[in-house]
Amino acid sequence: MEATTDQPLTEANTPPTPTLPPDAPNDNAPADADLLRSLHAWHVSPTSDTTDHPAADTLPAALHAFRKPDDSDCPHPLLVSPESGDSGELPCLPLADWLKSRINAFAPEEGDARILKDNLVRLEQLVRVAAETPGRNAAATLLAAGQELETELGLNGADALQLHEGLARLQADCPKDGLLLPLREDTPVRLLVLALSHAARARQIALTQRVSRLAGQLRELIRVDDSKTPGKRQTGFDPAGMQGGRFNADALDKLLGPARGAVTMPPEKRKRLEQVLEILDHHLSAAPRAQATVVRSPDSPALTIPGAAEVEAGSDALCEKAIEIFDSQAADHARLFGAMRVGSLEAEGSYIPERHDALLGTFEWKSFDEGELLALPPVVAHESAEKLAGAGMAPLSRLMQSGRPIHTFVSVRPAAAPDGSDSATDPGGVRFEIGYLGVSHRETTVNQSSAARPEHFLLGVKQSLAGGRPALHVVASASQTDGGPSPLGSPVHSNAAVASRAHPLFHFNPEGGATWARRFDLDANPAPNAAWPVVELDCLDAAGAAKTLSLPFTFADFCLLEEGLRGHFRVLPAVADAHFTPLPEVLDLPPEEAAERLPFIWGIASDGAMRRLLVSRPLLQACRDRRNFWRTLQELGGADNEHVTAAVQRERDQLQAKHAAELEQLAQKAAADIEAARKDSVRGAMARLSELLLNGTPETLRATALSLANSTPIETTASEPTPETASEEVAPDAGEAAEEEAAPEPAAAYIDSHLCTSCNDCINLNSRLFVYNADKQATIGDISAGTFAQLVKAAQKCPSRCIHPGKPHNPDEPNLEKLVAQAKPYQ
Repeated sequence: MEATTDQPLTEANTPPTPTLPPDAPNDNAPADADLLRSLHAWHVSPTSDTTDHPAADTLPAALHAFRKPDDSDCPHPLLVSPESGDSGELPCLPLADWLKSRINAFAPEEGDARILKDNLVRLEQLVRVAAETPGRNAAATLLAAGQELETELGLNGADALQLHEGLARLQADCPKDGLLLPLREDTPVRLLVLALSHAARARQIALTQRVSRLAGQLRELIRVDDSKTPGKRQTGFDPAGMQGGRFNADALDKLLGPARGAVTMPPEKRKRLEQVLEILDHHLSAAPRAQATVVRSPDSPALTIPGAAEVEAGSDALCEKAIEIFDSQAADHARLFGAMRVGSLEAEGSYIPERHDALLGTFEWKSFDEGELLALPPVVAHESAEKLAGAGMAPLSRLMQSGRPIHTFVSVRPAAAPDGSDSATDPGGVRFEIGYLGVSHRETTVNQSSAARPEHFLLGVKQSLAGGRPALHVVASASQTDGGPSPLGSPVHSNAAVASRAHPLFHFNPEGGATWARRFDLDANPAPNAAWPVVELDCLDAAGAAKTLSLPFTFADFCLLEEGLRGHFRVLPAVADAHFTPLPEVLDLPPEEAAERLPFIWGIASDGAMRRLLVSRPLLQACRDRRNFWRTLQELGGADNEHVTAAVQRERDQLQAKHAAELEQLAQKAAADIEAARKDSVRGAMARLSELLLNGTPETLRATALSLANSTPIETTASEPTPETASEEVAPDAGEAAEEEAAPEPAAAYIDSHLCTSCNDCINLNSRLFVYNADKQATIGDISAGTFAQLVKAAQKCPSRCIHPGKPHNPDEPNLEKLVAQAKPYQ
């Protein structure tokens, strides 16, 4: 749960330590049998009238630390500057980040602006409260919050002056066009329209500059042509300046005749240039156009964003209306873009009438290049998933198939079915995924994101602005299914939806590259390589001893936050633990065996008491569907892909076979060399013996015999060992080998670099511990620059399983026993 466990908790809002219930006695078997039958019956068909539903203060155990909401780590409100900058990318920062960066800019030393730094969180909270209304001017809100802070602190003298000067610097640095966006239902669509309008403004300015330059070039061509035309060219003489006024310019023109070497342009070209110039001048003199157009249903609240027009349409006609507006704007721009192409060709002298005459007649948007498509004012169709489902799905599909670069913004509720069915009554079944529908259209940019992840959402918006394609933005709302407030606050609730796989984050960008791996990105999710994120919960057992539980955060845990789904949980009584199974384990069982189990998750009440909560079968089915969809996304993203695993294993088998063959060749060569040396040795000995026998004296023969008898025997290589040798030498070696095989000792960390896919996962984790070799494949760098925990984490994330953590290099590293156990599958 990376998204929800890094918020700081102060002592004032730290919840009580969780406490496990006591173990149930095992001597009530007959009573247990009746109770278990009742629990199985409820699990299969949950009833709403049971009195054993969890209390309202019961939360998922993994989120107990956030029981008292703390917004100190929330990125909202966002500070956006829709009219600042000229790069086309909307300036947008969390307010907290902007405040810290500005203060560090004008007060870099630790003692500078000390009072303001000490009260920065307080100032931020005052601004956050004032910014609950979207679209508040940032400078005015900051001014009011600063004045309120000065009043609350009530400082005097030098301290008051120092605080006032610091606040004045902040207010001076605040962009005058800055707007504050809190975390609300409409924040993402506002952010989208602001980003599109900002980019459109930059592109409209660039287009106007291009049109103005081209118009100037064409005027110059016409002026030059006028200078070549008799009666229009300048003679250089002023008749009024001649003595007596007797100079006749017309007579002189006739006398001189046409200028030598000056040929006027053909009449049809002249007419064409004048027509193009008229179109360009009309564009330059036209009234300012809307920077974006939003098509929304009458039920949706107005956005009232400066520079953006809003049009109402029914949910069943939303996409058709967006297409109609786009086609109208495209037709207007087709005349302009056709004229610009003709004008550019004429200016370059490359115009060919047979090929280019159609540019001023039948030119349409399907012939636009990417730059021309991007210059069109963006059109946004905005609707919720519930209202767009059903009859609205077919028009949405036709819109994405049309290729028109229209942005469709769809808000979804993570725990609700997008088709509008009653998820509280029956949460099971296969859920329809609008984002997955967008991916299936292949050429649509898909941005599935969350209101609580503005950086991820804006990255998807940036990708959609980079190419002239349809864009689908599927964004999770920030409230519960029934629209009520979340017990943990919107930031934690929204991040919990992402972590539980209720609403996975992903980008699908057809502009990303030719391969799927470059187009699809799933990395923004917590624990992207695991089925569920795991939270380590420190708690106490019934006797008061410290204990740590590893709790997967599942879709069922998230549903416990939804008021309408609490009827799918039941508090389990004190029955022997063996009768119940944690929900993630049930999901991993075969269907026949899973049907016999009672799945549960852990819940914690406000007093810290932990309770097992039985999960209904319909909700269990929903968890299985969420896990299966997440598994599909993982395969698309390359995580634990069976094809990749099989390919890596084939490569490993081939390399091992090749290595074994090379060892066999080396062994055969060594045996041949030994045999050759033995034969050479025998031949040499026989030669020396023959020499002694033929030429030696009795004395020399006797001396040689005594020398051989007293010398150490020379070891020779026997083709077959004797039984005594086998029992004395081979058996101990075999025993040692068996012992080594039974308990292998891991070696130092290493990487099968030839299997590395250059995915950057390990490099991003620690670029000193992991480095690339000359072939851009990972290898171990400075082992002392990292930890054994990082080696294990890298091995777990590695898609090709080529990282081997080896043995810990620092015996004092914390949690080594647990880390060694986690590293075992990767040694």
